[in-house]
Amino acid sequence: MRPRLRFSRILRIFLGLSLCLGLGCTLYQPNLKPRPEPNSPATFSFPVTSVDPSTPWWGDFGDPILARYIESSIPANFSLRAAFARIKQARALAKRVGAERDYELSGSASSGVSKVEGENSNRRYDAALDVSWDVDLFGRLESAYQSEVFETKATEEDYRATLLLLTGEVADTYFQLMEQYLTLELLQEQLEASQEILRRIELRFGQGQEEVNIVDVLQQRSQVASVQAQFPLPKANAKVLSNRLSVLLGQPPTSATYETGANFPSFSEEFQAGVPSDLLMQRPDLRASANRLVSIDYAIGEAIADQYPRFVLSADAGIAKTLNPTALFASALAEAVGPIIDKGRRQAEIERRRALFEEELADFSELFLTSIEEVENALWRQIHQEQLIEALENERVTRVKLLNESRIRYAQGGSDYLPVLAALQSLQDVERELISRRRELLSIRVFLHLALGGPLSHANLTP
Repeated sequence: MRPRLRFSRILRIFLGLSLCLGLGCTLYQPNLKPRPEPNSPATFSFPVTSVDPSTPWWGDFGDPILARYIESSIPANFSLRAAFARIKQARALAKRVGAERDYELSGSASSGVSKVEGENSNRRYDAALDVSWDVDLFGRLESAYQSEVFETKATEEDYRATLLLLTGEVADTYFQLMEQYLTLELLQEQLEASQEILRRIELRFGQGQEEVNIVDVLQQRSQVASVQAQFPLPKANAKVLSNRLSVLLGQPPTSATYETGANFPSFSEEFQAGVPSDLLMQRPDLRASANRLVSIDYAIGEAIADQYPRFVLSADAGIAKTLNPTALFASALAEAVGPIIDKGRRQAEIERRRALFEEELADFSELFLTSIEEVENALWRQIHQEQLIEALENERVTRVKLLNESRIRYAQGGSDYLPVLAALQSLQDVERELISRRRELLSIRVFLHLALGGPLSHANLTP
């Protein structure tokens, strides 16, 4: 009776050897919580009070139209779709690299005919299963896998950074569009007021009143023409901004028009800025950079482990049939493969990856400093923009009084028309400037939210 070695026995031997060798060592331990090199200041320049972080940042403005545009842009924007596609690529690559850590099972089957002259032909059938496993004694495959895992996390944070920038651009475009609409409304009011003044002056001039002359009429006609000349620019800007909003919403920039709120929204005096070190967790670009540092650190470990031998276990078992009775066959093999002379190639790769780590750490540190700078700048700009708007509002009130007094004196014959004209023009100028400065304040507030990293809560964060 021919002895047979069952495949299950071979498999037990194979798994036993795998377990023994699989208790290997890790040659390099990466830093899973990298920190930027510069020390973080304890606080920002201005103390702030916390607000509810569970709402998305654009809820600060309480504008339902803005919220609708932002929420519509998330599934439709093509830049965001491209960022999502990069996530899928990174996940697939991590899955592929991770699969290399597991055993590989393959099968084969064949049949053939052999014939020797003077003898009958022989037909042979055989089938086999082959299994092999790289034991990864020094952690090379695991390091490669973890490197891709953290690169995937970085790519996911890139998606969130793209999402944050998208929401900010939609909001800023929306407020600029609102500025053009409000400017056109104000210009229409100013034009009607100027035309009414012109009508009264022309009426008094036609009646032959001594205090009114042709110069007064021409000056006011010039003022009306000056207001009319202000219309084309905000009309063109409104069209350009509508086109931009269409693209952000994933639509062709055609003749679409977009509604906005009737007036600029206000925002909460309270604000959750926290402390500078919080930016490391709040900003997706900083989180992405930190994850890439860990990914590169694992890649260094992979390169170090690549200097050492690889241990591969393999086994095969199968069945063969000829004219003779069916026979089973099986075998097991342990193989060690390692570099002997590589002319310094592996060491050079280690040095290259360490230099790459140094570069990424420098970029990470620079990004952290820049993020603090952006928050500080936005806080300072918001404070002084609010002061500017308050001063302009006081100026507007004063100029309204000046215009009223100038018109009274002119009507009483106490002065010519020039003071009235100067007061009217200066009032209309400050009214238009107030609209621009109030929109700038909203843009500064948007930038402050972006500098702090959101929050993006309740947004479509998971692709």
